[in-house]
Amino acid sequence: MAQMHKNTKLLPSETEPGLIKTMIEFVSMIPDKYSYNKKEAARKKIQLPETAELKKMIKEGTVALGNQTSPLVVCHNDPSLNNLLYDKNTSSMRIIDYEYLAPNPAAFDIANHFNEFVGTEDFGPDDYLKYLPDDSFIRWWLIEYLREFLGREPTEEELISWERSVKDMMPLSHYFWASWSMVQVEASVHDLDYVTYAKLRFDEAKRLVQLTVEKIKEIFVFPSSNK
Repeated sequence: MAQMHKNTKLLPSETEPGLIKTMIEFVSMIPDKYSYNKKEAARKKIQLPETAELKKMIKEGTVALGNQTSPLVVCHNDPSLNNLLYDKNTSSMRIIDYEYLAPNPAAFDIANHFNEFVGTEDFGPDDYLKYLPDDSFIRWWLIEYLREFLGREPTEEELISWERSVKDMMPLSHYFWASWSMVQVEASVHDLDYVTYAKLRFDEAKRLVQLTVEKIKEIFVFPSSNK
């Protein structure tokens, strides 16, 4: 991934992340009501977000993009395990399926990759937390990535900055695929439970956002309003 981010050059016109634009397009494609009664009933039963909440999600994503500090690169944007092929004979990795290739912060690709550690099938609401790598693994992974991307050892300050950026992008990655999944409920010809998948991704995004809020509260002690 570091080699792709380092060596694939942005076009002169690619000066901004494509993430929010794509999410806006996804949301615009989600119908007010699904044409299949069974899918619409499932949507209501598990309470998928309505338009107002989807717009709030995009607003949160815009803020997250402003907070993160990793550089704009050509991102794969779908680095799930199914798209990573390891050749044991040559000890090399190949990345496939470039359907969503677009400019985005490097941290988004990395966050997306970590979120996909859960696998691609037969997982439930507790599995994202179970398989999400811990802080020590993320730091080790980023050290290896940055050695390749920077061509040198990263400084402690750089590591901290990248760690924060990746964590800022993790909820946004879930929002991205949740909105994508809500489109697939109506558009896809595959017999997959996109309604439940969207719900799982939304819920994990909310959990990560709440976790960040709680950590901020632990760091900052606000004065009491009592006199």
